[in-house]
Amino acid sequence: LQCSDEAKHLVYKLLEKNPAFRITAAEVCYHPWLT
Repeated sequence: LQCSDEAKHLVYKLLEKNPAFRITAAEVCYHPWLT
């Protein structure tokens, strides 16, 4: 599966085990992959 580096970064941040480092819903809205 090929995808952009921005998409990989977003998935990586969404799957972060530690909630302190996990991306928030608000941050997702401004992620480069979605903007």
